Formats: sequence, structure tokens, C-alpha cells
Amino acid sequence: TAGYSVFINTMYGGWADFGGTEPNVTRIDFNTPDIDMFLFVGTPLSVLDSYTQLTGREVLPPKWAFRYWMGSSWYSWNKGDIPCTEKFRNILEGYKAIGISDLAACYAEGITNIPETFDIAKEYGIRLFHWNYPAVRFEDHDHLGKKDDMMMELCGSTDPALLPIIYTKGTDYEPSSGTMTDFTHPNAPLFVERYYRDMFKKGLAGAMIDFGDQVKVDGVFYNGKDGNVMHNESAYWYAKVMHDVFTAARGNDWVLFQRPGCAGSQHYASHFGGDQPCTYRGIQQAFYAGLNAAASGYSNWGSDIGGLGGVPSDELYVRWLQYSTFSPFMRAHSQSLEKMREPWEFGDLAVEQFKKLYWWRENMLDYVYSSAVNAHLTAEPMMRAMAIEFPRQGLDHVDTQYMFGSELLVAPVIDLERRCKMVHFPAGNWFNLWTAEKIAGDRQMMVEANDADIPVYLRAGAAMVLRMSDTLELTAPFEAEKAISALLVTPADKKRTVRHYFDEKTFADFVTDNANGAAVTVKNVSGAKLSAVLALGVEAKKVLVDGKEAAFTAENGKTVVRTDKGFKTVAIF
Repeated sequence: TAGYSVFINTMYGGWADFGGTEPNVTRIDFNTPDIDMFLFVGTPLSVLDSYTQLTGREVLPPKWAFRYWMGSSWYSWNKGDIPCTEKFRNILEGYKAIGISDLAACYAEGITNIPETFDIAKEYGIRLFHWNYPAVRFEDHDHLGKKDDMMMELCGSTDPALLPIIYTKGTDYEPSSGTMTDFTHPNAPLFVERYYRDMFKKGLAGAMIDFGDQVKVDGVFYNGKDGNVMHNESAYWYAKVMHDVFTAARGNDWVLFQRPGCAGSQHYASHFGGDQPCTYRGIQQAFYAGLNAAASGYSNWGSDIGGLGGVPSDELYVRWLQYSTFSPFMRAHSQSLEKMREPWEFGDLAVEQFKKLYWWRENMLDYVYSSAVNAHLTAEPMMRAMAIEFPRQGLDHVDTQYMFGSELLVAPVIDLERRCKMVHFPAGNWFNLWTAEKIAGDRQMMVEANDADIPVYLRAGAAMVLRMSDTLELTAPFEAEKAISALLVTPADKKRTVRHYFDEKTFADFVTDNANGAAVTVKNVSGAKLSAVLALGVEAKKVLVDGKEAAFTAENGKTVVRTDKGFKTVAIF
């Protein structure tokens, strides 16, 4: 917020004291005699651009990864009277019962070693993710397989020099439970590929890259560095090896989300949101973690809906579901036998909210993916703190809301029993996503936020590509293969250009304006194929499509125009 940022380029462990000892003094002490520092000057977005040009742009997952994931921990899947595969099938049937039969993925921690799990996943058309723990031996985790046996088989020898393991100074190699994989070793990719080979054949689509952050100071790596030097760097090699193995097996059709991280690891893997408790303190931790991660070059991440350990209240589950809908990854995870994280476990309101928000997430999948491509290409994060999106506009210390992509202002409720929310609206007009209400900006305002509401607003002159049902109603269910592409716009304050990415190489530009007395005029500069235009915040009296009057419907603060033959310009009066 002061116009500069500092990057301390070291992989050593260290300590930071931000005003703790002396209020106006920052002390950062690393276990190294040398410090290499970069000073970036400019806006927050320009700093992120420079920083990721130096360390690596954010990895780009496939489009399906930005849909909803179900999932749970080993404990939730394997404890209790119901076999895990039966539990898996029952949950999938539960989603079908509420009208959702096309889930993107399941984080199946601890059950991907069971062949029947893959058979069920194939039957229901859902992708599976594995849990990766970077130890060589699993004496205490028989359900995960014997990695040490695979390592011996791979190397064809018990020669320690051929085994990708981290040594301890002054000791000979003796395989033991918890011996860590050395991802700097040239045999590490072969070892990982051998471990995953059968799962890849069955269709495995991703993994959580867990642990790997507990590097002992007296560890010795193949590259000659000790654990002090490799404190952070080990996370880089962990991500890179996993990235390369999954890429070789599946091209770019995979997702990895990593627990440890360091400068550069964002280039190879997305990241994990942490193990927050099932409390309002937990959702607050997840909220601020997300904004800080985004401000540090980690755009792709997601928290556990409802928290990990324990059981969230019905209200907290709904609030976390709302927040996760507007997070880069919308993913569920739990470590509870009493209640997993399926919506029907948390009451009728949770089911209704889940259906609404699931379908809104499906509506805006193209927008979310476009934001991910933009983050990959430009380093503009998907979640943007107000200080990042609106620097030096009096919003630097507004930390209870954020922009999700370029068009949406999101103010989730993260406090116990809060039924209203103070929202700071930047300059310009804003439009309530759910009600189409117009709100003048450059002020703060208390808005309603009952159990069924998360305050979300579109900026003036917004342009969002959506997938929709033929009814063109937001949150209405639809089949993906029959989805209609539509452009959601809002009345313009002034001329704006919005870029939408279809993929890394293909984009469309839309120019919104209020020229010639129109509430909004949108120019389809690139000729994108769109079957409708929805204008939120205006009930039209006249609509022109490429200069000719066109049919439309207008009610409840919304105007709908069918454009099945495409359009170059739509003007709504």
C-alpha cells in the first residue's frame, strides 16, 4: 500500500518480527550469512507481474477444476459401519437426489487404492484425486501401499545412492517409517511415476501434495544442500516432480494442490487452503489466508467448506459454502465421522443454498476460468483485496470484502449470527447480483445479509460470459452439452473494455458504454458467439441489435435479449 514491495530471495528458514519488539521496526532474520533482496516499485498488480516474471507464473489447471469438488479425509471414508465404497456410492446418489449428477471431482483420501472406487467413479462420471504423503515407507499406513518396496523394485538395488531419500547427517541409510523422499534426486520422478502408474491407468486426475514442509535441519539432499538451505526449496522440487509426472501421464488434464510452498512453486502446482477449525474463527482464517495468498502470487487455492476437524453448525456450513462459491476452488473436505460435508447433513436451508450456489458456479464457470487464465498470463489474482484492485483510493484498509475476478465485488459473512454486512463501495455504480438493485458508490453502506444471502455486486459496465439454461434464468439447472452462452452486462458509467479468455490463446473483448443515451451499449469486438444478452439493473424500453430494433423481455430489474444469430452491438435503452 506504500507503493513498494520487498522480495527476500532466500530458501533458508528464518524468523520475522513485525513490530513485536519495537512498534515501528521490522526485523527479518534468516539462517544465512547472505541476503539477496529485490525491491519492486509500483502498483500492487505491477509488482505481482514483476515478481511472477521472476519466479514463475501461476499454473493453469483445466477448466473442469473450477467446478465443485466433493471429498473427505481418510478418517471420514474409512471409519464407521458402512464400507467406504458403499459410502461413496451413497453420497453420489444423494447428490443425484437433489438434482446434481455431474460433479467435477472427488478428493478420495485413503480410498484411491481400492479398485472399486475407480469403478464407481467411472460409473458416475466423476474424477478422483489422491492424497500424496512424501514418505518412503508407510509402516503405519498400510492402506497407502508399500512405497519402499516400489523404490527397491525401481532401482533394482539396495544401494542407498540410487534411492531418492533424504539422509541424516552422520548416519547410514536405514529405511524407517517416515523416511522422506528427496525430490532433488534424479530417480525421484521414476519413483513417483511407478507409485502412480496403476492409478493413472484407472483414471486418476489429481492429488493433494501434502506435507513436505517439515524439513529437518540435519537432512542431506542429493543436490548437496542440507536441510537448513532446503527449508523452503524442497517445496519447489516436490511440486516440480509431481507436476512433471502428472503432465507426462495426463497432458494438462490434472489438478495438484500443494500444502508447502515457496517462491516459484506456484508455477507447478495450485495450493491448499490449510486445516481450519469448524468455527467462525476458522472461516476468518480461511478468508484472510485467501487474500494473502493471492497477494503473494498464489492465485489458485481453496479452503475446506465448513472447516476440517469437528462439525460446523448449519449456519456456518452455509456461510462457508457461500464464501467458497466465490473462491478459486470450490471444494469440500472434512475429518468427521458424524457429518461429512454434503449439504443434506446441514438442513433444508443448506440444501437450497447449495443448489442455488452450485448452479450459479456452473453459470459463471466460463468467467471463473477466464479469470484463472488471466492470472496465469498476467499475474492478476482471481481474488483481489481492495488494496490490490483499487490502490490509493481510500480502500487500503478495507479487509472484509474483495473482488472476485474483474467484475464481482464479494462481501461474505464470516461473523457469528451476522444478519447485515458493512460494504465499502468504490466509486461508480454497483448492482446487486441477486436483486438487480442499483447502489451508488464511493461510500460505505450496511446491507442485508440474512442466512440465504451473500452480498455480491457487479460493477457498472460489467461484462461476464455465462453458461445458462434455455430459460436464461440465473441459477436454473442445465445440462452442460445444452448450455447457452450469454453475456451478462450492467448499465455503464463510462466506456470500459473487458477481456474474456476462452483459453490461453483465444480471447474476446467486450466494450461497454452509455453512448447516445443508452443505459448500456456493448460491442462484441471479437465476434464471440453468444446466444443472449442479459442486462442487470435496467428494464429496457427499447433494444437495438446491430442498429435494428429487437424483441426483448424486461422485468424485475433485468432485460433479456435473444441473439441466436450473434451480434456486433447491442444497445439497451
